[in-house]
Amino acid sequence: MFTFRFGINVGISLYSAALLAFIYIAVRRQAAEYAAHPRRQRLFLSIVVLNFLLIVADMLSRFDGQSGTLFTLCKIGNFVLFLFNPLLVPSWYFYLCDQIGLDRASEKRGAIFQFSLYAVNTAAVIATPFTGWLYYFDAANVYHRGPLFWITSLVTVLMILLCELLITRCRERLERRYFYALFLFPTIPVVTNIIQFAFYGIAFALNATAYSLIIVFVLVQSRSMDVDYLTGLYNRRKLDISLAQAVRDSAGSGFSAILLDIDRFKTINDSFGHNVGDTALEDAAGLLKRALGPDTLIARYGGDEFCILLRSDDECRLQAAIESIDACANEFNHRGLRPYQLRFSMGGAAYDPTSAMTPEEFISRIDMLMYADKRASEG
Repeated sequence: MFTFRFGINVGISLYSAALLAFIYIAVRRQAAEYAAHPRRQRLFLSIVVLNFLLIVADMLSRFDGQSGTLFTLCKIGNFVLFLFNPLLVPSWYFYLCDQIGLDRASEKRGAIFQFSLYAVNTAAVIATPFTGWLYYFDAANVYHRGPLFWITSLVTVLMILLCELLITRCRERLERRYFYALFLFPTIPVVTNIIQFAFYGIAFALNATAYSLIIVFVLVQSRSMDVDYLTGLYNRRKLDISLAQAVRDSAGSGFSAILLDIDRFKTINDSFGHNVGDTALEDAAGLLKRALGPDTLIARYGGDEFCILLRSDDECRLQAAIESIDACANEFNHRGLRPYQLRFSMGGAAYDPTSAMTPEEFISRIDMLMYADKRASEG
């Protein structure tokens, strides 16, 4: 029975470890080619590495009932599992904070909650070899759950709930497909953890985390090459690809676009410094997201210029989008939280499929409209 169960666990774990190795190599290669969001990439890699090490520890923990070196490895594996398994959640929490763009003060408050819970688990784990609270070994060196086994599960669930509450509260900052991928990340491990309670002895939960990481990598992390590192908006590469696709599909589904820049952005840089200028760009990005919603394609075109693609060639919807941007800018300026104000010059137009304009020609057209708007506002 031991050989059969051990073989199943090793097979599942080796497969999961191979998946994690693939993710690690892919993210490292991505980080070398695209310098976007280095903190986010480091956090994601830390989750991958921790999950890999925990799977190794889980394989070692399966040597219960053995003696000598194998039993020593078993005790080490169990200790490492109970000590570091809940640490996956704080790592995930910091990754979420970076994805959402949460301010550091709010991130710190959540981190205090996370690590306070983790400290409770750590104290229980350190005491367990002497008390048998979380687990113990009988005279035959067979592993058994301790009377306080539930502490680790409770701590992990509470930390996960904080993550789910955070992402739900900040869902408007994320595109819908990103929100669902991030929100559902803990679901597979939690469900399989429940199954593991019913079918003791099979390594479900940690391997399920590896599969969840694959989902996040494919749907979220691998897309960071299309994201501007400073503003969190799409970059010029993504815009060029999307605009070319929109032109090709324009006969069947029309679209329009807005090109805009920040008025007197050079003055902000000269007066307050480039760090404040970067903050102004981040504020402008957040403002555009609030004005247009998370599912609108908004890209940083270059410098202080932004481009917006709307999935409609309706002039009324185009004008409504421009007015919404102006309204959000006025609200931002009215609050007076920064030493500068944000105003935009904008040029927008619906694409005419019969014109046969290339994407470059269409951008040039709305660029001229934007500068006409700038001359009118300065005049």
